[in-house]
Parts: sequence; C-alpha cells; structure tokens
Amino acid sequence: MTEYMAKILTFQKKGAAIGGLAGAGVLGIIASGQKGFSFANGFAANGYGAHSPGKYAMLSAFICEVVMTFFFLWQNPLLKVSYHLMWLRLKKRITKAA
Repeated sequence: MTEYMAKILTFQKKGAAIGGLAGAGVLGIIASGQKGFSFANGFAANGYGAHSPGKYAMLSAFICEVVMTFFFLWQNPLLKVSYHLMWLRLKKRITKAA
C-alpha cells in the first residue's frame, strides 16, 4: 500500500467515525423530544406497530423508508463527485509537500 492510499484510508475512517457519532447524536436529540423517552426502550429501533418505540403505523414506516431511500440515492452521486474532488486536492497537497 502506498503512503498516499494509507493517508486516504486513515482520513476516510476518521470521517466515517465522526459522521456516525454526529448522526447518532442528532437522532438522540430528536428522539429525546418525545415525552417519556428513554434510550433503554429501543433507541433507533427499526420497525412499526409493536416493534416501534413510537408505535408508528405501517404507512408511516413505509413513507419514512421511501423518503430516506430517495435521499440516499439522490445524494450518492453528489457525494461521489465531491469525494473524487477532495482526493484530487489531497493528492496535490501531498505531491507539493514531497
């Protein structure tokens, strides 16, 4: 593995960890707005009806899945473009420093 690839993977792992922690924090803040919320009662559980901490109906769960899937598929090409531009800039910095 080249030094360049090692730097990329290290940066990518840190970004994934920070993003995961930030996402969990945002979900925690949103969920804690519900009266009687407790992390012990199935925080961020996936399901509907009896399997949902909020006892949401199947239609609510379906709409949520459709909307979130749309945003995932919509943002994926945007992230790929910005991802490649970021690594090109990083590569320029590394080659200038060498």
